[in-house]
Amino acid sequence: MYIDSSFSEALLQRISCKTKIALLVIDEENAAAPEEKSFKAGHLARISNVTACQQKILIYMQLMNCSIWSISHRMRSPRSNEPFDVTRTALKALYNGRQNSIRKPYFNAFYQTELHDALQCRGITHLVIMGWAANECVRKTVGFGCFSTGSDPCGALHLGYTVMTCDQLLHEGPSNWGNVNPQNYPTLEFYSKF
Repeated sequence: MYIDSSFSEALLQRISCKTKIALLVIDEENAAAPEEKSFKAGHLARISNVTACQQKILIYMQLMNCSIWSISHRMRSPRSNEPFDVTRTALKALYNGRQNSIRKPYFNAFYQTELHDALQCRGITHLVIMGWAANECVRKTVGFGCFSTGSDPCGALHLGYTVMTCDQLLHEGPSNWGNVNPQNYPTLEFYSKF
């Protein structure tokens, strides 16, 4: 699970080896920071370390023609007066128009969506995951605490994907990931640094 090396170096190596990788941008419409108003107005804004790292990964993966998935709730964001699909300006401004959008009804982006089928059709084996609420939607999408029955459907790890991420890509950090037994998730790659 925890890898004491650089996420960006590992990603570069995977992409250069032609690994089929997709980026999941989870619930970034909920992560609007106070500086967003000045950013929208065209002023330079101070952007958090997480957002800066997310921007670098988004730009790089688009340049490398990787699949990008913008994932958001079907309902309106509780922190916004705008519709569900409004991604934070700091990321939305960088989209090249080729990203895919998924509306999810639940915390887990795979539950009752076409995401898994769409990734399988593209031959995707690895997922880079970044987004909001590492202790909720990101956690469920990765597959922690998931069971194969009932109301808690399986996430990416249970569906056979290798998941790559690091603390600098996740808002609110992986606070609830500390109890995870790495032996149970051999395909999770959580890097110590960006």
